[in-house]
Amino acid sequence: MVVAQLTVGAVMTMTPLQLQAHGHGLGVVGWVLSAHMFAGGGYGLVAVVGGVLALLPLAFSAARDGR
Repeated sequence: MVVAQLTVGAVMTMTPLQLQAHGHGLGVVGWVLSAHMFAGGGYGLVAVVGGVLALLPLAFSAARDGR
């Protein structure tokens, strides 16, 4: 988990630097990071995963309790 968090941090740090190095302004940087966070999977799939898990509450609670 630590490696995954470090990787995410590195990518999110390098992306604005690379975009600016290629001549894009801060407006583009903001749009790219926003699109990733809200639509591209950062938080975009939360509603889908939550809906699926809500359909299977007994299976997950039984697995958690060791039954």
